[in-house]
Amino acid sequence: MNAELRELATTVHPDPITSARYRAAGHWREETVVDDLARARAAVPGQVALISSSAHRRERTRALTFGELGEQADRFAAGLHGLGVRRGQVVAFQLPNWWEAVALALACAHLGAVVLPLKLGMGAHELRRRLRVCGAGVCVTVDRWDGVEHAGVLAEAAAGLPELRHRVVLGDAAATSAVDFDARLRGARGPLPPPTPLRADEVALVAFTSGTTGDALGVLHSFNTMHAAISRAEGPVPDPVAVASVIGVPAGFRKIVLETVLRRRRVLISDSPDPAHWLDLLAEHRAMSMIAIPRLLRDLAAEQRLRPRPLPGLRRLNSLAAPLTAADALLIREHLGAELINHWGMTETGGGLSTSAADPPGWAARSIGTPRRGVEVRLREEPGAGRGVRRLAVRSPSVCLGTFRRDTGRPVWVPRDHDGWYDTGDLVRDDGRGGLQYLGRAADRISGPGASMIPVHDVEEGLREHAGVADVALVGYPSAEHGELPCAVVVPAADPPPSLEELRDHLTGRGMSRWQLPTRLLLAPALPRNDLGKVRKDQLRQRGATC
Repeated sequence: MNAELRELATTVHPDPITSARYRAAGHWREETVVDDLARARAAVPGQVALISSSAHRRERTRALTFGELGEQADRFAAGLHGLGVRRGQVVAFQLPNWWEAVALALACAHLGAVVLPLKLGMGAHELRRRLRVCGAGVCVTVDRWDGVEHAGVLAEAAAGLPELRHRVVLGDAAATSAVDFDARLRGARGPLPPPTPLRADEVALVAFTSGTTGDALGVLHSFNTMHAAISRAEGPVPDPVAVASVIGVPAGFRKIVLETVLRRRRVLISDSPDPAHWLDLLAEHRAMSMIAIPRLLRDLAAEQRLRPRPLPGLRRLNSLAAPLTAADALLIREHLGAELINHWGMTETGGGLSTSAADPPGWAARSIGTPRRGVEVRLREEPGAGRGVRRLAVRSPSVCLGTFRRDTGRPVWVPRDHDGWYDTGDLVRDDGRGGLQYLGRAADRISGPGASMIPVHDVEEGLREHAGVADVALVGYPSAEHGELPCAVVVPAADPPPSLEELRDHLTGRGMSRWQLPTRLLLAPALPRNDLGKVRKDQLRQRGATC
């Protein structure tokens, strides 16, 4: 780590009073995933822990028991130790959702290494920035994936990174003169070093926000902040569970790595986003629940409508990250037939609110629900945002230890300076049933004529109801007279596409005021989205400003 980040990581431990309170309530503990894995290996060594499916590898399905997963983690730990990895050092990995990524994370926990899970698809410049600020000594990646030569990208990114001692490649390592994963980790034969795990309150994971509304921030989590997001789950989780979230984001890391060994349940993962592939997996393994982003759930429902499969076990669908639309919720309910739960959370907060099975049908598209156990919310007025609109802040045992600037490591937010309250930047309002409705990001607000703020969420929902609109996002563009005006970026559902006047008339017919209507229309084949399905409105604003 650079000097600023190293100092931050060593000083963000929670204060004794907060720590004692969260421990007394059962949110935090002294143990970590290292203890969970040891207990699972001793109690149920032959029970299946992980079913890793691939649409691209020669070995299409690999099932590992807790005993086998532990043995692989031991082998990887011996290999990493042979590469010089020691307690407190940073190990980065950039891998598809393969079982090796899970075992690698558990190996790092054994050694006390801080993990830096990275999403696939970064360019060399962006990858270098993350590795540099975190001071990663080892980075593990795949040779090529989805048309990208990731080993080559890592080799390019490594230039000028003296702390990066080893590039480890799963696949063809020789092409980039990297360390061969199979030879040094999978084939490790050295003795397993004694465990030197991090304490439960120390920084154990570094992640980065999506950066959809500005520069990405670094986020520091401990085993305890991540455990709190798991321990607050209410009721049993149907088993087996399919997790479609990528392991390179904190939600995926918690669900696939930590929760698997804590709950001792079967987890189904895959390297493919193809809805037909996932439906086949759900049917074959009789998965009872699934965790995914709304876009994949919608695609599953659309595929199931065209080519139905029997899904006798499916009981619950958990939607993460991006908001659900009413049309998507209806499609999902009609063709997948499982209860739909909407979960709200951020990289910084580790979740916090959700709807429940007791809500009316379709409620998941109208609400992000109520705070989960141990989560406090604070709502404050947002000037000019409209009646009933509030800005959301949260305080909970799963909120991160701190955030920092991506390039400098300089602290941005630490709990002690804000009494633990994290300003999410999200705008919400009462959902009418004691919960909250998500309206969007404060950074995405559009100022209409005068001092009024355009209700972005309402306008987008109205436009989605037009038969000629397949997808839409509303963004602001500069206006010399009004400061900012709304631009509708529309993915047409038909040819010819709807005109601006047609869309304005449609919204007027739904009772919207003229000052709320888009004044510019851009047509696009698709909306740019990140891996979590969130629309990259920063990119759309740039396009709208130049048209």
